[in-house]
Amino acid sequence: MHAPIIAFLLLAGLHPGIVASGFPEPPDPVTLTTAPATSRPSGIEVLGKTGRDLIRTSTASPRMRAAAMGWLDSIEAGPGFPSRFERLASTDRITAYLDARFEGELLRGGMIEPLVLEAMQAVPPRLERGDELRWALAGLLDRPPPDPTPVSRLDCTFRLGPARPAIIDLIATGTTCSDLAAIFDAASPADRPMIGAAVLATGRCPDLEERILDFGNPEPPATSAAAEAYRTALLVELADRDADEPILTLIDRHPTVLTRTGIRAVAATGLARAGRIDEVLELLGGSEQLDRFPAASSGEIRAAMAHSAFLAGDRDRARWIGARIGRGDSRMLAGLVLDDPALADPLDPAPPLESLRNLRIVRPMQWVAMIERDPMIRERAVRILAALLAEDRTPLALGLLAPNGFTTRTGGDGWYEDRIGMLSDAMALAKRPMDDWAPLLEAVTRLKSPASQVEALVAIARGVERAHPGEPLTTGLRDTLDRALIEITIGG
Repeated sequence: MHAPIIAFLLLAGLHPGIVASGFPEPPDPVTLTTAPATSRPSGIEVLGKTGRDLIRTSTASPRMRAAAMGWLDSIEAGPGFPSRFERLASTDRITAYLDARFEGELLRGGMIEPLVLEAMQAVPPRLERGDELRWALAGLLDRPPPDPTPVSRLDCTFRLGPARPAIIDLIATGTTCSDLAAIFDAASPADRPMIGAAVLATGRCPDLEERILDFGNPEPPATSAAAEAYRTALLVELADRDADEPILTLIDRHPTVLTRTGIRAVAATGLARAGRIDEVLELLGGSEQLDRFPAASSGEIRAAMAHSAFLAGDRDRARWIGARIGRGDSRMLAGLVLDDPALADPLDPAPPLESLRNLRIVRPMQWVAMIERDPMIRERAVRILAALLAEDRTPLALGLLAPNGFTTRTGGDGWYEDRIGMLSDAMALAKRPMDDWAPLLEAVTRLKSPASQVEALVAIARGVERAHPGEPLTTGLRDTLDRALIEITIGG
């Protein structure tokens, strides 16, 4: 008659979880870190969900939220363009979403043409500046949109994002010269330099050159100061487009445009990027005169000259120019091409950035303009960073996250998230262990904007998935993510 009691006591001794009521304690809950690896979500899923939770609970502006959603949709398909556009409702928010979405798709190595065409078809018919948006999307494919709106009705300064060209650059490649003349004549004084530079850069309309360079038709400038201001702005726009022939023509017709040292440096940099090294030296009065420029300007000019010489096949000249660069951060700019493993001389297999001991010298905004102008620069930086990681020079590579003067009280929105992204892509290229991404998750806490934090998380997810497809986060990386989220929550 005591057998049930004896059995219970035996079971209690074997299983301490059994309580006096006779029922066992419930098992420990299954979490992301205790669940079997086969049932845990992948790293890209966890990081994507984390990003969506961040932006959903944030007080970010509607435009920032739209950009964040674009980044997130680049790693995890959303509801589709029609639904997204209906929810975003305004051109400003739609452009922010699309700019981020397509940038994320390109960084993943995806084909964007089908997506661009889908987005063009989904633009709401009555959307304000919808026609300009279609032109901006077509610019991603380097061809006009189907059934384009007459250009006379467009705001030609419209652009998809701050780093994207204005639609006038696409319009100028295929519109008749008479229509381009009408656009230039009708433009405000503030917009004429951009429009004129876009037309001159194509070289398609020689009959318009005099009008644009002189600003003499149809309305002469009110004062000589207004004319000089226009020509200075025109020179800057031409330099941004590396339009070497129009730059030289403008200088020849109006040499006073070079009166200011800063404008002379801008012209020299544009010519250098276009490969006109001899003309740069002639413009500046020789290499010795270039040494008299501020170090930042002379370094940027020489880095551009070194790039052009190297890509033209003159490696010796490129090395000679690079050796004359005084500032370490400017030497880094030259090294982004000269030390690119994909372009290395097989007879000279020197490690990338062999003599460099510190990446902290790369100033916060140092690479931003170069990368925006030429996405290939970013690819080269990623390859160099991957080579550093493969050679166990990881501390040197991670120095990119701690530039001189960047304190814990300083936010890095606008440039720091892309450094996290470049290192994540480099780690993926070098096939690093997943725990190596931990410093990048820690770095996300240095960003203040939820949109920037999401962009960085997406970049980390992109790299982790590329190197470890479908794998769940390691326990260590998951713990780092949790700590980062706590710090973001406390700091936000």
